[in-house]
Amino acid sequence: MKPYRSPIVLDATVLSNLAFTDDLHLLDHLIASCVTVEAVNDELRAGTSAYAELERAVNAIELQTGHETTDPIRTALDRGEAYALQAALDLDGSLATDDRQARAHATDRDVPLTGSVGILLRHVKQNDLTADDADAILHRWITDFQYHSPVESIHEVLETD
Repeated sequence: MKPYRSPIVLDATVLSNLAFTDDLHLLDHLIASCVTVEAVNDELRAGTSAYAELERAVNAIELQTGHETTDPIRTALDRGEAYALQAALDLDGSLATDDRQARAHATDRDVPLTGSVGILLRHVKQNDLTADDADAILHRWITDFQYHSPVESIHEVLETD
C-alpha cells in the first residue's frame, strides 16, 4: 500500500462519514497528518442544523487557510473540493475525497488520493480494524447516511488487492 504524502487534506464527505459514525479518531492513526480547509468547514457547518454529528467534524482537525484555487479547478469542482485540492497541491500533500471529478483532477495533477473506503482499508491493513468492523462502519454509511460507496464491502477490496 502506497504511503500518503503528508498532510492529507480531507473534504466534507470523508469528514462527515467519519463524524456520522463517531469514527473521527481513525484519522489519528494514519501515518500522515490530516487537515482541512475553511470551505470544507463551511459545508460542514451548513449541515449541522440537520445533522448534529457534523459538529464533531468541524473542530476535529487542523484548519489550513490561504489556499486560493486556480480557475480550472474552481470552475470544475464544488467549492470545498476545489479548495481542498488546491491545499493538497500547495502543501505537496494528499487528498481525501470521494468526489469523482475531484479525484480525476487530483490524478491529472499527480496528487495522491484516498477516500472514505480507502481510510477504512488502510486501517484494516494496519490491523487497527478488522475487515468485519470496517464493513460495519461502511454499512452504516450506506444505509443510515445514504453514502454512495464504490464497493459494498471492504472484503471486496481485500480480495482484489
